[in-house]
Amino acid sequence: MSELSTSQDLHEEAADWFLRVRARNASAEVQSQWLCWIESDPAHRLAFESIQKTWDAVGRLQSPPWPPAQEIAVPVARMRTSARLRRGIALGLAACAVAGVAMFWMVREVRPVHHLATARHEQQSTTLPDGSRVDMGAATALEVEFDSHQRSVTAQEGEAYFEVAREPNRPFVVRSGPITVTALGTAFSVRREGNSASVLVTDGLVEVTYNTLHARAAAGQRVRWEQGRLLTSSQATSSAAELGWHPDTLRFEDEPLRVVVASLNRYSDRPIVITSAPLAELRFTGAVFNDRAENWLSAAERLFPLWVDRSDPEKIMLRPR
Repeated sequence: MSELSTSQDLHEEAADWFLRVRARNASAEVQSQWLCWIESDPAHRLAFESIQKTWDAVGRLQSPPWPPAQEIAVPVARMRTSARLRRGIALGLAACAVAGVAMFWMVREVRPVHHLATARHEQQSTTLPDGSRVDMGAATALEVEFDSHQRSVTAQEGEAYFEVAREPNRPFVVRSGPITVTALGTAFSVRREGNSASVLVTDGLVEVTYNTLHARAAAGQRVRWEQGRLLTSSQATSSAAELGWHPDTLRFEDEPLRVVVASLNRYSDRPIVITSAPLAELRFTGAVFNDRAENWLSAAERLFPLWVDRSDPEKIMLRPR
């Protein structure tokens, strides 16, 4: 088989995956299979990126009307099923990627979205298509959208730690609730709990934005979004080992008890409930082992004006003393 034929076959396969993961009804299983295919061979990633660039180029052009049936290489009558239609478009995409020809008549662009999620108690490590690594804490959900211009991740709840592969021409952006985090060649964690969000930088720099507010943070610094403000602070330690991701440890720096409790509840079968609004706003700094909630509760009774009510078998309540 000639090198050109091999390239054509690989691009056809990449184009087929490209169309499958972009479908609005793409299942989690399809997304997972696609990620395995991408990671199995560097040539797969290069072919997929080539298809993406062709699609992106078409998306920037104004599409003329769909051509009449007689001008389409594969007659419409032979493309009745969605699988055949996808195959026809995939062949066209692959031909464009190999020959470098723009396709003016393609359908509108929709980015492929890859969904990652962990259950309560569960943690997960994943390598993204660009080589970046993400470690996810329990009860965390991410949506990953990559194209040729930007690597985008949406994280609404939970905690995730990112080690970002360096690509200066393709920013890595994480959106968590109201804040946007742009990595400037770095490693950082993002935690989102209720109406609070924080970013801890362990290497490099990040830029955090909220509406018109901007904050830059370097290794050893944390940016916290709270009550419409961005607050920057330095961690008590500058050790990269201590700052880094520890799946069994939750670290807090001057954060309200409601954030601490929300984080612990992602690992607990018996939820902790704060019964008083003023109690929820008391501040805590320290590390908590996510599998030793009882130890932290005992310490909390000594540190704060509260008592731990365990009378309800379904939940643990923190009450003012």
